[in-house]
Amino acid sequence: MNIGQMLTGEEVTIGLPLACDRCVIPQGYAGATFSHIKDRTICNFCLDHQERKFLGGEQLIHDLNLGSNEQVGVTVSGGKDSLYAWMWLVDHLGPDKVVAFNHCKVGLVHPVVKDNLMQATMILDSELIQFFDTEMLPRFRKNLAALLTKPDPAMVRVALCAGCRVGISGKMFELGKSMGITKFVNAASYLELAPFKAAIMKAKGDGNEKLGLIRGLKENLLYNHGDNIQTIMLDDDHCHETQLTGEKCFKLYPKIQYFDFHRYIPNIPSQYEIAVKKRLNWNRPERSWHFDCLVESFKDMFYYGILGYTETDYKLSAMVRYHLLSRNKAINQLLNTRRKLVNSKEEIIELMNQLGVGHLASRVENFYQNSPFLSEQ
Repeated sequence: MNIGQMLTGEEVTIGLPLACDRCVIPQGYAGATFSHIKDRTICNFCLDHQERKFLGGEQLIHDLNLGSNEQVGVTVSGGKDSLYAWMWLVDHLGPDKVVAFNHCKVGLVHPVVKDNLMQATMILDSELIQFFDTEMLPRFRKNLAALLTKPDPAMVRVALCAGCRVGISGKMFELGKSMGITKFVNAASYLELAPFKAAIMKAKGDGNEKLGLIRGLKENLLYNHGDNIQTIMLDDDHCHETQLTGEKCFKLYPKIQYFDFHRYIPNIPSQYEIAVKKRLNWNRPERSWHFDCLVESFKDMFYYGILGYTETDYKLSAMVRYHLLSRNKAINQLLNTRRKLVNSKEEIIELMNQLGVGHLASRVENFYQNSPFLSEQ
């Protein structure tokens, strides 16, 4: 489909046409199936959707069951969701009872993040501990080169985010444990599940995600550098879905309890943003979702360039299902996102120069040129 081709009805004009008449899931979305019901096409995510029952703040406090000298840790990125969770815990437990942990990916974090975190720790009078990860940027550089050599949608997150999952949670558990903290809260949102990533990896492994991961690594020998393979496999062991099951951690951290904030408190992005702006002077660039990590721009480039959709498609669809956004507004936001992606090449190359991978610019230009969704022809 040509970029400028007009679609019928309320469909977006760039990229893949929408398929579901309730949300904005597009045609060809991995893991999506579509049913025709009374002249309407409905995706499996909408058909299976059930309103979540939130346990409430009192239940979270009860389940945490903090002793008189016990503290709770919370993961913070600098975005509105995690800062809201930090603020909420401080307000309900007291600043001395809450310690925030931040995985700082040196060289890969938007400068606004530092200001947001510093303001929050001062205003809340709550301790902030940062783990400064100096290994992610060098690893990212090599993995970006590998991915550009063999673009594979199943390997995008695996390659570009290698070390992030273990950095966010694993390092927090280790640092927290050294302080006597064994209970932690995570504000990962149910609106941001993006099931297409698991579906693509599972398909690559003939129904087995782990096998798909191993195959992807074997198919591109450029991933075999330093401790990269070990880090990627360790990341796979630190997925949030595994950690949050029953609020207890997996076998790597048997004495750790990990609580899902959004099992208790609904995630309402607009209210969160208003609250953290008013209380914590929270600031953001134009891109508010995942702005804290510069890697996200590259992930979007690869996902959209290969598949014609990104993580944003599912988030907007989830917001429609949870009545946080009308379908028309979701379509407008999706169209705006896709337009920016189509015109993102110069911004990506500028970012590459900033990150020390400017020598790969010609490969990125070829990627845009050869993409059915990013090509300007």
